[in-house]
Amino acid sequence: MESISTTGNKKGLAQILLFLKHAKKIEGKTKFQKMMFLAQKENKLSKEFEFIKYNYGPYSFELTKDIEALEKKGFLTIEKEEFSTDNEFSGKRFLFKLTKKGKKFVKDNKNDFEIDSKVITETVKKWNKKPMGDIIRYVYSKYM
Repeated sequence: MESISTTGNKKGLAQILLFLKHAKKIEGKTKFQKMMFLAQKENKLSKEFEFIKYNYGPYSFELTKDIEALEKKGFLTIEKEEFSTDNEFSGKRFLFKLTKKGKKFVKDNKNDFEIDSKVITETVKKWNKKPMGDIIRYVYSKYM
């Protein structure tokens, strides 16, 4: 079996893949960042990524680096698309999805990720369908 670890943070890389497994897709870098932050902050997901205050609230450079590494290794895809939502945000966004290789990795290793999987499922159910503006307002009002 191929290793997913490129940075030594195997658990963090697995969390990224689990988010995509449960969400099916995540629309936007900002949404991905905020959902990982909220999973760590509110749902007690192990803190594999350090977040700092940045342009749109909490941001993790490590999370971005690990997402890009997983794309290079073929575990996920990142597509660009034009978007416009609730007249607040428009432009290009990134669409994140698991590849067959990523799905197989998660399936083959599901017992290793059981606890994180439950926490991530809760986070995805609560936040993935919400408009980006609502998520940003929530994070700013509570944590910034």
